[in-house]
Amino acid sequence: MPEATSRKPSALLVIPVRNPDPVALSDTLAAARALNTEMCIVDDGSREPVTIADTRVIRHSHPKGWGQAALTGAQTAQQSGATHIIMIGMARGQNLTGLAGLLKTVDQHPDALVVGQRRSGTGQRRSWWHRLEQRFAATLFRIQTAKQVGDVGSDICAYPVATLMWLKLWSRGTAFSREVLVRTAWAGLEIRSTDIQDVERGTTPPSSHTGRAFNLLTLVAMNIHLTMRSIVPWPHRRWTDNPRPQRLTILHPLRSLKRLILENASPRGIALSAALGVLLGTLPLLFVHTVSIIMAANFLRLNKPAAITASQLCMPPLVPALCIEIGYWLRHGHWLTEISLRTLGYEAWDRVLEWALGSILLAPILAGLVGLATYTVACIVRHNLQTFDTPTN
Repeated sequence: MPEATSRKPSALLVIPVRNPDPVALSDTLAAARALNTEMCIVDDGSREPVTIADTRVIRHSHPKGWGQAALTGAQTAQQSGATHIIMIGMARGQNLTGLAGLLKTVDQHPDALVVGQRRSGTGQRRSWWHRLEQRFAATLFRIQTAKQVGDVGSDICAYPVATLMWLKLWSRGTAFSREVLVRTAWAGLEIRSTDIQDVERGTTPPSSHTGRAFNLLTLVAMNIHLTMRSIVPWPHRRWTDNPRPQRLTILHPLRSLKRLILENASPRGIALSAALGVLLGTLPLLFVHTVSIIMAANFLRLNKPAAITASQLCMPPLVPALCIEIGYWLRHGHWLTEISLRTLGYEAWDRVLEWALGSILLAPILAGLVGLATYTVACIVRHNLQTFDTPTN
């Protein structure tokens, strides 16, 4: 495990370029120099090598992507003694004065990954599509990590070099920023957000329409992978000061099971987890009950094993039958008393509809009862354990 940052924080501005526009490159360099911060250019496979006087240029022989440019910058920063890198895309009329706040946050929290929360300095509101995209990205990030970040889609971040060199990253393209953010949260490291008003978002190195389509597919595939990994009840790689952290292993099944169960194991956490499991277990979420419960528990930071265990109380036939009966009564004013091929076979979709209607009434009631009972039992067990552990005189 790498050591925490102990020296004074310093940042290296990394500017990835590919076949750059001379005016945009000149504007970006002028804005970067105004910050009085060390910088370097990563030439990501330009047709003509980029050479800038008094500026370090690192060249890739062929295009490798935004993420690989960041890793190249991190290696350069490590060699030069910088503790952080900040990726900056190019744009005409680039304004980077707002990065001063980012650098200040780095000084105050040297071990944190600092996300630049973009704010428009002109007062113009962003399109509804962009706001919807941001909200979807924030929701997806919370499902994946159970954490919240102000601007998940921002690629203007201060990355600790030690963190980048320690993380096991797959992406080298546009999905790089998202993967770093998610895996940093999984590692238990601090993530900070700070406003960077007036900082224009630069563009990544240009690509063809085929390249943009590939980048989009890569981003979608990476998010699917991160989401599926987040719902697997297996601990993530953690940055910890414990030299021998407890891990899940088949060689110690009881210890591994205990670690899973003790996640969010306060009486309130266990009760809410059980209530969530029963609430979703009562609904007609055919074939996706377990996945839905795990994702919801992860989003709400609840105990996943407790939620899944409690949902087993809703297994057929009892709870679904009660829901169907209540739904049938709501639709027809009397109870369903006929059990036949017609009522359960030919009219199956009617029963599913009645199951949904009945669960709307029954699910909150069952969840409340199970949650209350679980909370009571958990409090009694905790009290007995504390009494048993207290030494007597």
